[in-house]
Amino acid sequence: MQAKKVGSCREKELEERIELLENQLRAEDELTNTTLMSLKNKESSLQEATATIDMLTVELEREKSEKETLRKAVEVSECNSHNDKRLTENIETLEKRLLEMSDLREKTLISLKEKEWSLQETHDDINELTQQIAHKKSHKKFFKRKAKAKTGKAHRLNLIQKGTKRYTQERGSFIAGVGKRLKNLVQRPRGVSASSLVMKKKEAHAECVLDKLREDLNERGEVIQDLRSNFKDSAKELSSMRRQLEDIQCQNAELIQCLGHKEEDLQKTQRYLKEKEASLDVTNETLRLKCSLLRAMEAKLCLTKKEIEELTQVNKKKGLEITRIETTLT
Repeated sequence: MQAKKVGSCREKELEERIELLENQLRAEDELTNTTLMSLKNKESSLQEATATIDMLTVELEREKSEKETLRKAVEVSECNSHNDKRLTENIETLEKRLLEMSDLREKTLISLKEKEWSLQETHDDINELTQQIAHKKSHKKFFKRKAKAKTGKAHRLNLIQKGTKRYTQERGSFIAGVGKRLKNLVQRPRGVSASSLVMKKKEAHAECVLDKLREDLNERGEVIQDLRSNFKDSAKELSSMRRQLEDIQCQNAELIQCLGHKEEDLQKTQRYLKEKEASLDVTNETLRLKCSLLRAMEAKLCLTKKEIEELTQVNKKKGLEITRIETTLT
């Protein structure tokens, strides 16, 4: 009887221990299921975080490419600004050259006017000299006619009878007048010849001056033509450079406008990236915490697995003991 009581007590104790072990196993199974569910949820959150990280990396690459395009646009605008400076410098130099050429043109025109005045003066001198020569030639003709008339008068005087008082008076007065006139005629041709030599010298000098003036005028005309051609070429070049400058200014304005829009977009993207970086920092912190929790849970799971294995072994042993006890009881 005592043996039966002892056996029944042991059976009850074994049943209680088996129930406790079963309850522990159920609790451990539930805990493992919950941990597995939490692990699955964490894996999904990790996948979402990796997807967001990939999206942010793509956005960062896109922003880098946009920054590169902006940098290239800035370089192009700087190059255009350098070209603008060079063109403005060239335009200033051309304008200075044009001013110098206009000053030189005015000076040449003034010198040409002075030369024209001097030519007019020489023409006037030549006309005066020709008039004087013509006047002196007319005087010569007059004196020749007068001399011929006097010879005719002398011939008429010869018709008067010689020996008379009238003959002697007219003869004496005629001879005296002829002598005076001959004296004057002898003196006047010398002056006329001297004046003709002076006139010839003046004419030769005037011709030399005229030749020099013609050469100077031809040279000045060639210089003026060269200046006009250079002025036209420089004006064309200046107009083309001005058109290029206007085109470059329009391009710069468009580039500045595009750069303004790009800077606004860049600022927006930078703000968005800062917000995303802040959210990424938060997500990284949460992921770190979750990883640490996962490691702790894995460690716990390892421990629970070991405990479960130990409990299963104990249960097996207990089952063997129960079977052995049952066999002994039977």
